[in-house]
Amino acid sequence: MRKSGILGSIIFFIVTSVFLGCGGSTGGSNGGGSDGTAHRSITECYGCHADGLIAKYADEDIFSEWRDSSHGNYEGTNDTGTPSYDELTSSSCNSCHDDRGDGELLENYYATTGISFLGTVNRPLVGCESCHGSGETHNGIGLMQYPDPDASICGNCHKEDSYHAAGNPEGDGIYEKYQASPHASSINSHNYATGSTTDVKAKCSKCHTDEGAKLYKDVTGGYAALSAALPNSLPSVVNASVVQCRTCHNAHDAGKLLKPAGIGTSSQYETCTNCHQTSDAYHGENSSHSWSGNAVGSGTLDTSQIMYDTHFDDDTTTDIEGYNIDKAGDRSCSGCHNPHSANTTINQEWANSSHGGYILQTTDPVTGRSSVTEAEGPAWVHYDFKAHPSRDACQRCHTATGFKNLVTDPSTYDPADNDFSSMTGEQRQMLYCWACHADNTGGLREPGAFANVAPYSAPADRINAVPDINGSNLCMSCHSGRLNGQFIKDYGTISGKNFGTFNSHYLADGGILFRTLGYEFSSLDYSDVIGFSHGNIGTTNGTDGNNGPCVGCHMLTDDDHPNHTWEALEKDGSGQVTDVTTYNKVCARCHSSKATLISTLNTRNEQYHAALDALEAQLQSKGIYFCESHPYFKTAASCGGANYDTWPNKDMLGAAFNYNLLKHIPNAYVHNREYTRKLIYDSIDFLDNSALDESVEATLGSGDAYDYLYGTR
Repeated sequence: MRKSGILGSIIFFIVTSVFLGCGGSTGGSNGGGSDGTAHRSITECYGCHADGLIAKYADEDIFSEWRDSSHGNYEGTNDTGTPSYDELTSSSCNSCHDDRGDGELLENYYATTGISFLGTVNRPLVGCESCHGSGETHNGIGLMQYPDPDASICGNCHKEDSYHAAGNPEGDGIYEKYQASPHASSINSHNYATGSTTDVKAKCSKCHTDEGAKLYKDVTGGYAALSAALPNSLPSVVNASVVQCRTCHNAHDAGKLLKPAGIGTSSQYETCTNCHQTSDAYHGENSSHSWSGNAVGSGTLDTSQIMYDTHFDDDTTTDIEGYNIDKAGDRSCSGCHNPHSANTTINQEWANSSHGGYILQTTDPVTGRSSVTEAEGPAWVHYDFKAHPSRDACQRCHTATGFKNLVTDPSTYDPADNDFSSMTGEQRQMLYCWACHADNTGGLREPGAFANVAPYSAPADRINAVPDINGSNLCMSCHSGRLNGQFIKDYGTISGKNFGTFNSHYLADGGILFRTLGYEFSSLDYSDVIGFSHGNIGTTNGTDGNNGPCVGCHMLTDDDHPNHTWEALEKDGSGQVTDVTTYNKVCARCHSSKATLISTLNTRNEQYHAALDALEAQLQSKGIYFCESHPYFKTAASCGGANYDTWPNKDMLGAAFNYNLLKHIPNAYVHNREYTRKLIYDSIDFLDNSALDESVEATLGSGDAYDYLYGTR
């Protein structure tokens, strides 16, 4: 029975009053709540409050909102709802799903009154008293126990170990996350009216209080507009409370948020940006009003509360000025943020990482604007990777959309399904949170064990070389190269082909770790040395976890924080390693001294690059010159000559392939030193006299390159 005007409401009130009386019940008392208080049934509440008969609710049909929401079990007329009573198998279920037994009254209420508005059959539900407390002293005129339930009431059910995390991980532990969040302490000394510790200035209340957020939700604009709309002469919000559940969520239908969707924007986007400003930063545009003394122009910009510095991209430039938000998307904000914890630590780490184009490191402290250029993020800005069809093959790793679709189901991945309709002009994507994560609590997408994409197969003895390494499967999906040495061996005529046909691609550390990439000279052994264990990191569920070597080395820290800069090493300005952030969790299992390990890494780094220099010198002796731009090998040292394409044989091409591969993996010596040593050694051995005769010692003599390469095979 939907709202049908004043006459219908009067008729309804008379009918229900005849049946029930104010404070009566057709079914008699339904007992008490789990807290021992007397119970007034939901049918009694409905008898007085429905359809705006009580003045406080004259402008809203709270029962229709509640009835069709999760708390009302989504039911208006004739369904048992989800869950049904049959699914409530213990009292622990009842304590949240039907703590007052209200659902059991509905079938009898319908049979007695003929009113179907609340439903016609019994179903578990979260009724009025579940949140508002006992109506024992209310009876239509007295105060409810909890007239405006705060976050602690929600926390009775929305807490750790009490929510169905398997089915909805984002719902687990909401209350605990909220308690530890900035939202739970949103009021500070700067917000109070002069001489008060309870009343908040109107201008501040819009974002710092529950009451002000709802009262002034339609006030828009920057600081100047806010000051004009909410001047200091406006009365303060009395006894203000902090931002909480009821601030952003409709009290009777939690699925409805503070602000409705706008034109081209979602309700979530409108609600979050109502305070977390976009182009109009309430604090930032006025240097005299800021948090912790930081404001635009101060040189120490705080980016934890305002978002205009990293969230919006100029579609007319090839650079990336910010994250490309799908403003109309249902997860426009929660795709990367957990709104209940409101903790941006991980987000800021990402923004200081290569996956985020180091965008925070480019923030101008005066303007607060950022810009990722070719220098900071070539993987994201080098091309317009969303372009179809010229960049279809790139989208799987160079766009968040393509990567998400790839790792959601590699077997059905098709770049034609990559939807970039929310992007315009020259806009590009970086690797966003939702690409790797299925939810905002850290749940990962699960592509399964990495398999080389045909026809770029691994060497015959390593077709299944990469095991299922859980979370690290995601990393392997892109950091394993596109072409390998086996591709050259299987290729037809190579003469006349420039190196672009055989380019391995870049940062392919996974292919080095599991030995699937290099050009391996025939009849030689490329197996790991006995005792090599880097590939087993993160597979024993010990201190290194169980998400494989990529996660185990690049994301674990001694404080168990999931490091989203992905930097396992800390270096000084000269590039020298100064710390190993995962030492205690991972490296200490084999390396007995951090200081010794740091020294070894610095020594190996110099030796590795010296060995690559020695390999480059051998290529140059054959008239093959490496240049920094694609397709990399030229006929002149000046890099101004023609592309080199007169490969005399596949071993010569393979040696160039190994150089290009390892040149683009600056830390390959860390991932699998022995494999890199063998690839460089054998390439030099072939190039120095066109024979594999272990002549490297005589060719190199001594020095860093010799120290890295020469040893018993």
